[in-house]
Amino acid sequence: MLQIMLTLTAFMVLVIPMGHYLYHIAVGQKTFADPVFDPVDRLIYKLCGLKGEDMGWKKYGLSLLMANAVMVLIGYAVLRLQGILFFNPNGIGAMEESLSFNTIISFMTNTNLQHYSGESGLSYGSQMGVIIFMMFTSAASGYAACMAFCRGLAGRQLGNFYTDMVRITTRVLVPAAFLVGLFLVSQGTPQTMIGNLTVKTVEGSYQDIALGPVAALESIKHLGTNGGGFFGANSATPFENPTVLSNMAEMLSMMLLPGACVVTFGLMLHDRKQAAGRETVRIGHRQKKVQGHDRRPGSGCIRRDDRDFSGGTFYLLFFRKGRKPGDRPDGHRSVGWQHGGKGSSVRDSPVVPVYDGHDLLYYRYGQQYA
Repeated sequence: MLQIMLTLTAFMVLVIPMGHYLYHIAVGQKTFADPVFDPVDRLIYKLCGLKGEDMGWKKYGLSLLMANAVMVLIGYAVLRLQGILFFNPNGIGAMEESLSFNTIISFMTNTNLQHYSGESGLSYGSQMGVIIFMMFTSAASGYAACMAFCRGLAGRQLGNFYTDMVRITTRVLVPAAFLVGLFLVSQGTPQTMIGNLTVKTVEGSYQDIALGPVAALESIKHLGTNGGGFFGANSATPFENPTVLSNMAEMLSMMLLPGACVVTFGLMLHDRKQAAGRETVRIGHRQKKVQGHDRRPGSGCIRRDDRDFSGGTFYLLFFRKGRKPGDRPDGHRSVGWQHGGKGSSVRDSPVVPVYDGHDLLYYRYGQQYA
């Protein structure tokens, strides 16, 4: 019970600041980490030829699919050739064709279904170059799509997939995984490139102790809400999760970023509401003089040319730069009041634009007839 309470308390303390941080990343605002990561991002953009222009939803989705398709092909090739590639101190052979395909597709989609035991089925090169790599990229792709979806719901441009993926990787996943990995190492999780050890037990028999870059995989596995693990038994293995503190750190890592995305979405909607408030000035049913319009005290209406508009809410919109007073949003000049006429139905035109020499009023009917 104490472990649960401490974990939830830490989550509640961290989730809101992390949500604000993700929000600043998602909308391109300044963060405290910019001096460190801006040069890194620019180098990646330059090497990859990325321009960072906004994408429509079709281009954004296609970019996500194509980028991951390329990574699937490379990862499949590494799994099939791991027996002759780098970082294979245990001499593990190539992974079988169908298992290679299942593994790479699973980790690309963030499903992380394992039909192998990592300590006997993968070389260290495959663990790092395929599994850990895909844990980063699948999580970054998911968060990029999440941020684009949130922007769309908040009325913003969707952004650029490659920019989103780079920023979430360099500014969140990599530094957070590094810190979590260091903490796991301090708790006893292995992080080494030496091969498996064969030791003599107290009973006099011999046992193989599987080692490898375990902490590096465990940290991004939980931060990216990935499944699987370095060993076949996953985090039930003592080397993956050696202490109570490591267990709390891994649980908190799994909870933090998903919770922060909810906070980020709320901030986007709040920002949209504030932006709308800055652009409009609500004058409601106040007594106010507008040039060319006389609001009669106690009448509850605006009156001009013997026409009344009663029971509504009025919004004062200021003209954008370059627009002349009396211009309609479609570029044509106003020819007078647009209305249904006294006593006529306004079901088909619930919002009436009203123009005068200086300001543009939108009248929203509060009644069925005006």
